Amino acid sequence: MSRSMFSVEAHALRADLAVLMKLVAGEAPPADKARGGYEVAVAAFTARALRLQQAFAAARLRALLTDMELEAHDDAASLRGDIDALQREIDAKDALLVTHRARVLRWRAECDDVRATAESLSEVTMLEAPIERDGGEAASQPEQKDTAMDRDDCGASAEDDEDEDIDEFD
Repeated sequence: MSRSMFSVEAHALRADLAVLMKLVAGEAPPADKARGGYEVAVAAFTARALRLQQAFAAARLRALLTDMELEAHDDAASLRGDIDALQREIDAKDALLVTHRARVLRWRAECDDVRATAESLSEVTMLEAPIERDGGEAASQPEQKDTAMDRDDCGASAEDDEDEDIDEFD
């Protein structure tokens, strides 16, 4: 019901109440008494009051629903924003996962290449080892070289140093 309808209903309710009051006071014109009297006036007043109450309740519900719809709309917009933000975050993480998977695959391929190279070098050394053994005993024995670690500052070997230390105690 619109405001004008409320005012029309309220005016009609006031008129019914005035008729009812005149009937109760005994001042009602003969036309009002002819329409059914007191019981009809009470029934008309009660029916009109009930319609007006229902109209007010419906108006309150419409206002409440409108407020709830506005809040729901705001909540929905907020939720849509949150969902969009989460979707962007998920997309970024998916892209990061793709990058990491590509790196892992590349590293795995590099490891496989290194492993294959190591195995082939191992096979080559295994193939060369019998040739060196057949070539003679000297070839299989590594040559002992005098390194700088074996000598002290004067150029003498570590063995010479030990001999000198023994001589000092004699």
